[in-house]
Amino acid sequence: MLKTPSRLLCVVAAAALLVGCRGEGPPYDNLVFVTVDTLRADHLGLYGYPRPTSPYLDELGREGVVFWHAVAASSHTAPSHATMLTSLYPEQHRVLENGHALDPGIPSLAGLLQAQGIETVGFVSVRFLAGLSPGFDILDAQVADGEVFRTANLTVDRAIEWLRTRDRTRRFALWVHVYDPHQHVVTTRMPEPWYRLMREDSARRGGELLYFVRQEQGYPRDGLSGSFNRYDAQIAFVDDQIRRLFEAAAEVSPASRTLRVVTADHGEGLGNHNFEGHGRNLYQEQVRVPLILHGDTERLRHGVITSLVRHVDLLPTFGELLGVTASPSELGLEGVSLVPLLRDPSADLGIEPAFSQRRPPDERRVSIGWEPGIKLAVQDGRFKYIRNPEPPHELYDLQSDPYELRNLIRRHHPEKERLERWLLDKYEKLSGDHRAESPTDEIDPEILEDLKALGYI
Repeated sequence: MLKTPSRLLCVVAAAALLVGCRGEGPPYDNLVFVTVDTLRADHLGLYGYPRPTSPYLDELGREGVVFWHAVAASSHTAPSHATMLTSLYPEQHRVLENGHALDPGIPSLAGLLQAQGIETVGFVSVRFLAGLSPGFDILDAQVADGEVFRTANLTVDRAIEWLRTRDRTRRFALWVHVYDPHQHVVTTRMPEPWYRLMREDSARRGGELLYFVRQEQGYPRDGLSGSFNRYDAQIAFVDDQIRRLFEAAAEVSPASRTLRVVTADHGEGLGNHNFEGHGRNLYQEQVRVPLILHGDTERLRHGVITSLVRHVDLLPTFGELLGVTASPSELGLEGVSLVPLLRDPSADLGIEPAFSQRRPPDERRVSIGWEPGIKLAVQDGRFKYIRNPEPPHELYDLQSDPYELRNLIRRHHPEKERLERWLLDKYEKLSGDHRAESPTDEIDPEILEDLKALGYI
């Protein structure tokens, strides 16, 4: 497992337990599921970050369940979200790039809930996620004219409006996606007063922060890039919007009957491994994500779970907590329900290692330095193997080297052969298991313009 910093919350208990449910029904009637685009786990207070980026999420962590070692299937937005919604890997659902659409024939979280009469609604902040609509009664991807993404406050406004006007006789599952935390943003979008808060924090203890990110997060440089303040300000802004959303949900639906979940699709480079942005690599700063579950504190007791978990585990977990059958074997899912871990954090679920895959590089990416070819990664809770398009490949002991600074690939190490064999076998299996009946690489022209403006193509 990853080392848990000693500074991590006295805020959380040592064990998390899902205790008995009231009545005969499922633990929860409703779901509010928030995905924060490009959010590094290690830039949140509940994961040990010393800056005031996440006071509300820290509060959720003090009351809910924090998964310390959650792993995304991709360092690219649409493939990662499609994996969360289907419990399949990108090779299977074939949403390999932003703008690709999910085949409606693939079972999804929204579709399974919808079939049980649960209202399924999503509000996303970019048009290029509109293709993930199968199973949703509503998937709102509206962006104002002249804009390429909707800021978190506007997306949350739309979600709150829906919460306050919805049919209260029905159960619901609400997905809200916010896009703001990115290393490179248009300056006119910089959220105040959160940016001012980060500037003041840097002025007060810039040297202390630099020391922290160098010592604790493997930051390789002698000075912080200006993107740190921007990025952290965006996180603080989003943290406040999540607070607004969850408070509004509590006004219209009993908090004791609503499961609240926050995660990210992937992280951000910020200079680690001398890389800015995301998508090119599969290092931990890009594939380790926050994952917080919060519900009725009388039943879902707070704690940190250090077992390896994966985004593919979300669908069966949500299904069980909402009382909807989502059998991994019957549906051919890659994930397993994490509910046994909520009852006993030491439970052995037999979870496979976490598989991650880079998006396919296009001509533009190759022209700016991406290696052409396939890049894959596997991690088992301690060791991680990255298979690059060309050698040398990479092997890390995440327990002693959580920021992947010492490549062990040239040493004789038994884990190297084991993980390499597992990874190649897994990729071969996934490559022969395409679930999309009629995949298409065509992207809507309007979405193409958005992707160009956002720097994706």
